[in-house]
Amino acid sequence: MIPQLNDFLYLVTGSTAVWLALEIDVVLVCLLVFAGAFFCPRRFGKMQRLSFLRPLENALNRFAQRRALAILTVGVLALALNAAISLGGQMPQPSVHDEFSYLLAADTFAHERLSNPMHQFWQHFESFHIIQQPTYNSKYPPGQGLMLAIGQVLFALPVAGSWLGTAFACMAICWALQQWLRARTAFLGGLLAVVHPVIIFWTQGFWGNQLALLGGALVVGALPFFSSENRMVPSRAGWIFGVGCALMLITRPFEGAALTAFLLVVIAGQLLRRPKEKQLDSAQPLNALRRSVRAVLPIAIVLCGTLGFWGFYNYRVTGKATRMPYAVHHQTYGISPLFIWEKFRPTPVYRHRELRVWHTTEEPPAYLRHRTPGILWIVSWDKIGRLFYMHCQLLALAAGVLL
Repeated sequence: MIPQLNDFLYLVTGSTAVWLALEIDVVLVCLLVFAGAFFCPRRFGKMQRLSFLRPLENALNRFAQRRALAILTVGVLALALNAAISLGGQMPQPSVHDEFSYLLAADTFAHERLSNPMHQFWQHFESFHIIQQPTYNSKYPPGQGLMLAIGQVLFALPVAGSWLGTAFACMAICWALQQWLRARTAFLGGLLAVVHPVIIFWTQGFWGNQLALLGGALVVGALPFFSSENRMVPSRAGWIFGVGCALMLITRPFEGAALTAFLLVVIAGQLLRRPKEKQLDSAQPLNALRRSVRAVLPIAIVLCGTLGFWGFYNYRVTGKATRMPYAVHHQTYGISPLFIWEKFRPTPVYRHRELRVWHTTEEPPAYLRHRTPGILWIVSWDKIGRLFYMHCQLLALAAGVLL
């Protein structure tokens, strides 16, 4: 049994859907058992697989070799599972401050606008994580709102955008694993992503990280194509890598920028590395230069387009291309620093008690807890420990597969 998944489903669908949580656990346990029987390496002792499982294993191996079909299967399963959880119980309803802000962004984009005009009596409509001046808009990056807007436009359900984002993220994980591991192992990794409790939790709400996960999977899967020993033309990998970086930048700008910068250094090292050949012809430097240009040019085009979109979006929302809505909101309401090396800001004038309590009594203690390096390390290791505890079953199975 996975208590996190049970608790999550209980909160989302209500007590009448406990049966659904139990059935999900049964399916997950069966999946893990059969996956271990099919995929466990032969090097574990001299134990042989059961004879009646060999035909199923061979069939599954042949299916996994059809890479496009395996990726599509992972996406369909992810979409069907998460849609069934929502439609089979109680439809997800926003309950966290952030979700209302994302839904505001989704509704704005669904009406073909980047921002909303400031209300004449905006002082009476202030809320969490929303700016009122110079426009009425969400403070968050536009990625999550765009994903929810797709669901609102196509299906009149913002949460359907979350279902689609999760399906594409699981497909991207399967594709990325195919570039690094065997086909059957990659297919198993995609199935594990489908039933991952955190990914399911993201899907049953409006503030998940599906687009960031999708972008991260794309950039990681594109890395092997930039190797100097890879004879394939890296232009396609450049487009894939650029799109992945763009998705991260419009959802998690700081984390996405850090990962993008690091991976660009890795790609530069791969492109500059000389292939291991005994005989080098005179045309090899020119071919290496052409290869590097064909790899870097798509990345540069996509990143420039992303930065241009960010600048235009900021201009329409805040009036300045270099000023993000998040900065406007923090300057208007926040007193706690965004970074641990900054100092507290003067307390602004709050027109509503709820906003004053949140920004003056809830946020500062969280900042102070992370102020000292010792506490920072303790909190970081606590997060790592809780992450491993929540998913130790999946991690153990993955380790057995990869050995």
